[in-house]
Parts: sequence; structure tokens; C-alpha cells
Amino acid sequence: MLATVRYPDSLRQQAIALHLQGKGYKAIGHQLGLTRDTVRNWIASYRETGRTESVQTTGQLRNGPSYQRREERFAAAREEYENSSVSLLSIAQKHGLNYNNLRNYLLRNHPESTLLHTYAKQSAKMQASMDAQMAAIQQQGDEFLAQMREESSQSDQ
Repeated sequence: MLATVRYPDSLRQQAIALHLQGKGYKAIGHQLGLTRDTVRNWIASYRETGRTESVQTTGQLRNGPSYQRREERFAAAREEYENSSVSLLSIAQKHGLNYNNLRNYLLRNHPESTLLHTYAKQSAKMQASMDAQMAAIQQQGDEFLAQMREESSQSDQ
């Protein structure tokens, strides 16, 4: 079993500050003597919790506030995916979720979501097609009315 290395919170805060300045995980790790994965995990934790200090997670992984917020984001993303024609990638980005994690969550827990999304996409396509047809019919009707008015005004003269 691997031993857990405990880093000072100041090092974590430095890594987060460098990331907020636009540096990549690898560059931060090289500068601070950390692995890229450690930096990535700290940034992910910061994004999820908003905290720059380390948090003891033993026994809290599936009932803490950050887990509940994550579950709420998954639920909101699922709802949007099922009721819109927007891509899953766009939805994942909008809700601050990893695309693959969201896709796997949906496949594992809500396999019907894909069918509902396909239905929403087809409905949107059909609605767009019907709107285009209605616009064309409206235009034809307007042209016909204009022609009738012109013929009527010519016959009156």
C-alpha cells in the first residue's frame, strides 16, 4: 500500500496561484517539485470545493458538501441533456464536469438519457423544418396577396 505524503497548505496554495496565472500542471509540478498528477488533483479539488487548503476526506467522500454539489451538477446536466439538442461536451463544460465522467455517469445510471436526447434532437430538427416550411408558405401567401391586390387595382382602373 502506498503511503500518503502530506504537503504543507502553503505549497498547495502556491500551485493553485500559479494555475490561476495560466501555468499548466506539468510546469507547476516542475517548478514546485511535485508530480503533474498531484497538481492536477489539487486544482480539481480547488475547483470542486473552492478551498485552497487540504481537506481530510476519509469517510466523507460520498456524503460531504462537495460530493452533494457534484451530484447536483450531474443531475442538472442530465436534465439539460435529456431535454435539449446541445452536445454533451457543451453541457459538461457548462456544468463544470469532465466530459468522460458525465458520459460514463449517464451510461451507467441513466441509459435512457441517450434516447431522450436523440428524441429532443429530432424534435428540434422537425421544428426547424416546420418553421422553414411555414415561412415559405407565409411568403407565398404574401406574394399571392400582393399579386391579387395588383390585379384588383389594375381592373379598377
